[in-house]
Amino acid sequence: MDIYLPPEPPDGDEGVDPFGPDSGLAALAAFCERSGLPLPPLPEAFIPLLEQMDEAVFTSRNDLTTLTNLDSLIGEAVAGESIPFVALSHEGFGTNSWYLYYCVSLPAVSLFAAVPFGGLYRDLEADRTVIEAMFDQAATLIERALAYEGARRFVIEYRGFGRGRWCEAGGAWRDDLDAFATVAAALET
Repeated sequence: MDIYLPPEPPDGDEGVDPFGPDSGLAALAAFCERSGLPLPPLPEAFIPLLEQMDEAVFTSRNDLTTLTNLDSLIGEAVAGESIPFVALSHEGFGTNSWYLYYCVSLPAVSLFAAVPFGGLYRDLEADRTVIEAMFDQAATLIERALAYEGARRFVIEYRGFGRGRWCEAGGAWRDDLDAFATVAAALET
C-alpha cells in the first residue's frame, strides 16, 4: 500500500514557513501553551497544510470550520470515505459543555476523540492528564499506522475516561477500554 502524502500547499502559501512564527503550527503551539497542554502528535506531512480556522480550531482540511460534527467525520471513515487530515479544536457552549476534539485520519487508521476539557466545574488537571495520555497513545498509533503496509483500515472513537471503541472500515463497532492499544497491536501484524 502506498503512503498518502497530502497535496502541496497552494502557491499563495509559498512564502509562509510551515514551522515559522506565522504558521498554523505556531498558532496551535501557542494555543496549547495557553491551555497548559502538550502539542498533539502530528504526522509531519500535514504540518505545511495546518491552518487556524477559528480562535481554537486548527486543521489541515480546509473544509472544516468546526469539529463539533464528529459523528459525520466518523461516518465518513467507517464508510471508507475519509480523506487524510489532522485537526484539533476546543469547542463547546455554556459553563460545562466544553471539549477538546482531536482527529487524525491516515490510510490505515482514523482517530476521532472528544474529551471533556475547560468546563467551569471540571478538574482541569485531571482533564489534562487524560489528554496527555491520549496524545501519548496517539503518537504510538500514528507511528505504527505510517509504517503499516496491510490493507485493513481501522477507525477509533474515543470519548475520554476509557470510553473507546473501534472497528474496521465497514465493520461492526467493538467497545474497548483500550482501543488505542488494540488497534496499534493490529497494525503491527
